[in-house]
Amino acid sequence: MLKRKQKLGKRTVLLVAADGLIVTVIYFAMVFLHWNFKMDLALAMRLCLRIPFVILCYLGCNVLFKVYHTLWRYAGLYDILQFSLSAIFATCGTWVFDY
Repeated sequence: MLKRKQKLGKRTVLLVAADGLIVTVIYFAMVFLHWNFKMDLALAMRLCLRIPFVILCYLGCNVLFKVYHTLWRYAGLYDILQFSLSAIFATCGTWVFDY
């Protein structure tokens, strides 16, 4: 039983790290695309200051909606709903605090 918990812990850490990396890359790509592939130093600095909040917002919503407790091999309607709610709340939170 103890080995299962350790594997789950390692798996969860890897999923959180991967989600943090994905959120960072996608956030920069989205802003880069929004500004027609032009980014000056001031915009890059603002993004660097905002990205920790964006990561915490998305990861916090994933934990709140228990996205990391799901076995994705057999995802059901409930799991998809939890993931969708997590993404919606994280996006709305980022918009509210970003502007």
